[in-house]
Amino acid sequence: MNVMFDPVVSPPPLGTTLIVRTKGGVPLVSPWFDGCVAWSYVPDLPESVRLRESRPNGHVKYLLCPGTVRSRTDGQIHQVGAKQLVLLYGVSRQECRIRPDPVPRDWVEPVELIRLEPRYNGDYTLPEGNTRET
Repeated sequence: MNVMFDPVVSPPPLGTTLIVRTKGGVPLVSPWFDGCVAWSYVPDLPESVRLRESRPNGHVKYLLCPGTVRSRTDGQIHQVGAKQLVLLYGVSRQECRIRPDPVPRDWVEPVELIRLEPRYNGDYTLPEGNTRET
């Protein structure tokens, strides 16, 4: 448990955003002002939260696009589902959104996500950006 600083023992830095507690016991994120009784520094965010917040869809990075593909090696048509795409590309399911199948008429594809689709050539290395190669 973190303990706030007593301003008599440790004067607060002026002009800095802090977590302060008012005389009424209300914690605020604010610079020090008359009426505060204790203070602490605003904690830094963990790197995992920073990364998640830097992505437009939170932690979602990939768009899984299940479908069929004709294999280059055996010439047969294979159905590749979302679970198989996760395994083939080696990504975490929590980082993925699944494109609906069939795609609804009003579907708006999130262009900021990297598309992961069945690949004709069997190469399931992660693409650098949003691609539509199959």
